[in-house]
Amino acid sequence: MNLLPPPISAPDLALLAGILGVPEGEDITAGALRLRLIRQGVSWQRLVQLANEQGILFPLIGALLRAKLLPPVPQNQSAERAAAHPTVQLNAVYQEHLARRERQKDQLAAILKSLNRHDVQPLLLKGARYLLAPAGDWCESRDMRDIDLLIHPEEAAQAMGALIADGYIADQRPVPLDQH
Repeated sequence: MNLLPPPISAPDLALLAGILGVPEGEDITAGALRLRLIRQGVSWQRLVQLANEQGILFPLIGALLRAKLLPPVPQNQSAERAAAHPTVQLNAVYQEHLARRERQKDQLAAILKSLNRHDVQPLLLKGARYLLAPAGDWCESRDMRDIDLLIHPEEAAQAMGALIADGYIADQRPVPLDQH
């Protein structure tokens, strides 16, 4: 039984790293990458699959969009073929990601409003910080599974009470060991 992840080919990894490493506004690097991407043998499917397996699909799509590296959709294609084009599909996935981030931002604002009404001042951690105060364009590409807040231990019961009063439900199940 092989417990190791599948091997990553060096060219695929180099291409992924190159795309993610394009400095903002750097046309020379983007131009060289554009040539590599249109070269025969580059598989969009393999590139997207690699990014997805590594948990960096949204940063990849964000970098492709910022550097204008996605190939143009041919105008003379049928609607069905155009919908299958990598640019159309990646744009759709990214728009879903951005919509989810907006829902998370709304949820975080509601949580903060509830806590602040009850005089609890949480500290925003990790992705929650970037939802409300982005540090650059890259922040919109950051994926989040949860909202992390730090609350003083002496305010924990007050914070829990505030959230429950506003309709949140406390989960009594034990937290999985891989979470914090």
